Amino acid sequence: MVFYVTPTVALEKNFSNPSKKKFRLGNLVLEGSVIHPASSPEIEFIVTNLITDD
Repeated sequence: MVFYVTPTVALEKNFSNPSKKKFRLGNLVLEGSVIHPASSPEIEFIVTNLITDD
């Protein structure tokens, strides 16, 4: 069974290094926070629960 983890819980449980532990992050992408440099395959964004932005 797979459960979603909020960013706040992920930070509290020290999931800051996802290569060591896999989890599913559940929340919303903050509007206007998506950054996708043309020279990189990576995408950066801020997730929010509309109370705190993590």
